[in-house]
Amino acid sequence: MEISSILYGIAIILLIPVLKKIIKWRQFVNTVNKIPGPKSYPLIGTMWEFQGLKRENLFDVQIERMKKYRKDGLYRDWIVGKPEIRLLKAEFIEKVLTSNTNIKKSEFYELEIKKWLGNGLIISSGEKWHTHRKILTPTFHFSILEGFCDVFAEKCQIMIEKLMPFAGTGKTIDIFGYLNHCALDIICETAMGIQMNAQETGESDYIKAVAEISTVGARRFLNPLYHYNWIFSLTSYGARSRKALHTLHSFTDKVIQERKEMRKKISLNKNDSTEGWEDIGKKRRKAFLDLVLDETEKRPFFTDKDIREEVDTFMFAGHDTTTVSAAFALYLIGLHPDVQEKLYEEQMSIFDDSRELPTHKTLSEMKYMDRVMKECIRVYPTVLSVSRNVIEEFEVGGYKIPKGANVSIGIYHVTRDERYFPDPERFELQKKRFETYKGIYRDWVVGTPEIRLQRPEYVEKVITSTTNISKGQFYNLEFKKWLDNGLITSTGETWHTHRKILTPAFHFSILEGFCEIFSEKCQIMIKKIEDNTVWRDEEQYSDVIDVYQYVNHCALDIICGIFMNFDKKP
Repeated sequence: MEISSILYGIAIILLIPVLKKIIKWRQFVNTVNKIPGPKSYPLIGTMWEFQGLKRENLFDVQIERMKKYRKDGLYRDWIVGKPEIRLLKAEFIEKVLTSNTNIKKSEFYELEIKKWLGNGLIISSGEKWHTHRKILTPTFHFSILEGFCDVFAEKCQIMIEKLMPFAGTGKTIDIFGYLNHCALDIICETAMGIQMNAQETGESDYIKAVAEISTVGARRFLNPLYHYNWIFSLTSYGARSRKALHTLHSFTDKVIQERKEMRKKISLNKNDSTEGWEDIGKKRRKAFLDLVLDETEKRPFFTDKDIREEVDTFMFAGHDTTTVSAAFALYLIGLHPDVQEKLYEEQMSIFDDSRELPTHKTLSEMKYMDRVMKECIRVYPTVLSVSRNVIEEFEVGGYKIPKGANVSIGIYHVTRDERYFPDPERFELQKKRFETYKGIYRDWVVGTPEIRLQRPEYVEKVITSTTNISKGQFYNLEFKKWLDNGLITSTGETWHTHRKILTPAFHFSILEGFCEIFSEKCQIMIKKIEDNTVWRDEEQYSDVIDVYQYVNHCALDIICGIFMNFDKKP
């Protein structure tokens, strides 16, 4: 009897923590389920509506949910036992973005993006984010960016040449590839200092790997079972992910090592080691990678892995998102001939008949172009949403958002809020719409990764926070395998350390020095397009070309040349 009583007592003692967790979990679930949302099922949660859909129809589900819960301003999803509270109103989103605590990235960043970007700025949080951010900040100085204008112009000129053959043919083309290659050329030259020449050579292993990791990441997110690493690793998608990540990481590692070897040789001659490097914009411009290596030489704790993570992060952020924005912009401009005409008139007023390539100064004079691009990004934001993990419970719209839940900032949805944008689906360039951007667009549509806070108090709260900037599991679907702990995927101390090292690489004087590369690569792209154009005498044409690959190759050439200073095919 005594033994059984003892065992019974032990069992009760052991069960108490379990019961507490069960009660706490039930309270958590009940709080979340008070928020309106679609029906949820065990394991798959609210993901059941996505099953069996084609890729092009997946977003339709989100659109329908947005319309259904628009009046509430939020709704909840359940994804593999984890709640995702989707915020649809600017005032709700403001509570998250101005919080000093709730800026930790959600767990979904951990699924794939972290494998690619690691603990880069996009993924990292806390002390690492702050350290890397501080290190990287000088690399984004306006004078450095100005130095790369010639690279932008050069690569875009190449793209234009690639597209010229289709001009006047009336043939429909997919412009995304042209834009993608152009953006890749730009980011490679500016970020790594290498000549990718993607626009000239066509599809490269790197481009294919980027596309593959994006596809795999999307499939993994939509399949609840794939959220478990051990299951995903056994699937064909897991094998495809590992292969793509190997290609991406190997390419970056090779460029970094070659760059370091080159720097060692230069350092043997003290006269050569500094000549032309101080005044980057006027003499010898430095790629982002060079600036990062300069900083890491002062900070031994910044490892080769840290360098790779940040380079991968900027390759990703400066290539893919740029392509998407440019593609949608060209699409919208193509649908509005009146906008095309006004843009042309603005270009003629700036350049007249001059064949001069664009510079930082002339770009700043393109006021109408600036307005067009802002409206393009409102209609088709590059990133549809970003996700944060709730560290401290808060309330919006009369609903409690409990600690441990994830909140999704619906960028796409808030830019379609009819309170701010009447007839939101319409591409509108009237002054009234443009003035609205001061309160909505600038605060919610673009930035890190796609939300730029222009109000000083917002910026200060987000940047100065030291506890709530870790990324979530969304970043870890596939990108983490590729980018590992680069700025996009890293958090905390890693992010801060890397950011501090990388900052000098973005000085505007450095970017100024790359303007000729932009122009050169873009000129190549233009020539390629022109070579594929069938010219006719009629004013009406019927053929269309797919411009995407031209832009993609141009971008790859530029980014390899700038970031890696790589003057040979990858």
